[in-house]
Amino acid sequence: MKSVCLIIPYFGKFPSYFDCFICSCKYNPTINWLIITDNIIENKPDNIIVKNMEFSDFCNKIQTKFDFKISIDSPYKLCDFRPAYGYILEEEIKGYDYWGYCDMDLIFGNIRKFISEDIFIKYSKILTCGHLSLYKNDYSVNRWFMSLSPIAPKYSYINVFSSPLSFAFDEFGGKKSWGGMVKMMKNAGIKIFDKMDFDDIRQTQYSFYSRRPIKNKDYSLAEISKMPSYYSFNEGELTRHIKTDDGVISEESLYVHFQKRNMTVASNLDVNHFVIIPNKFVRFDTEKNELWKLSSYRTFYPPYYIRRFNNLKKKVKYILFKK
Repeated sequence: MKSVCLIIPYFGKFPSYFDCFICSCKYNPTINWLIITDNIIENKPDNIIVKNMEFSDFCNKIQTKFDFKISIDSPYKLCDFRPAYGYILEEEIKGYDYWGYCDMDLIFGNIRKFISEDIFIKYSKILTCGHLSLYKNDYSVNRWFMSLSPIAPKYSYINVFSSPLSFAFDEFGGKKSWGGMVKMMKNAGIKIFDKMDFDDIRQTQYSFYSRRPIKNKDYSLAEISKMPSYYSFNEGELTRHIKTDDGVISEESLYVHFQKRNMTVASNLDVNHFVIIPNKFVRFDTEKNELWKLSSYRTFYPPYYIRRFNNLKKKVKYILFKK
């Protein structure tokens, strides 16, 4: 079995459902997580490795790996550096067959069920999104970010790492310009495993909507977007439940990603068994009728637009006042 280490530098307050996230990691005992953080994590499972460090110290560690001035003015900017973690943290991941990174605003299902040994053998890059991506732990692969040709000069790793702006370099590099690591690898003829067995929840809609199709059904994504849905977690098994014209369809998921969604957690929640509705983690024994009512179709989600507005202000400020 290929050994795997997923890297999460996280600075600041953990998500409200952090204990649920950690529990979902616990039920993947053959996967290790390296969490670099300024928080104390108590009662962690054996497959969670914690390296306590201040944000400034981690930035200094990254700087020692490059002979030009890098720019990291907030933890979010670290996303651009993710493809370089195999190079930056080569000592920490020594001995693993694969390394990767993931977000913390998600809940995992059974990872090995969806990413088999055959996939590890065939691919040096597995998945394309920042919420979960894996690379083969190989000297040349760990330097792809600097050896592969950028799609445009502004997407060179030197330009990306030295700018305070976020480039989505770990993914696609923006919807229009398409200049992140994924495009660089595709241009180089590198095959990527990228099957969508996960649920990436749309940010602009209140009710849960994932672009993952329903197996063996011909529903369009527009139709799926209006179908009530929720997720259940039961000792490592993560399931999407979606109400269709054919009845309720339940399918296991690799993970569900909430995209910084504001979530609350019911009191006295058992982190081994719970249900996730669009704004809350609730008890596993909640009545089904109540779950469907709380998961009904609603479109507008204000927090997304507030976050987009704040990001736009930051970009405008940089453009107007950069030296």
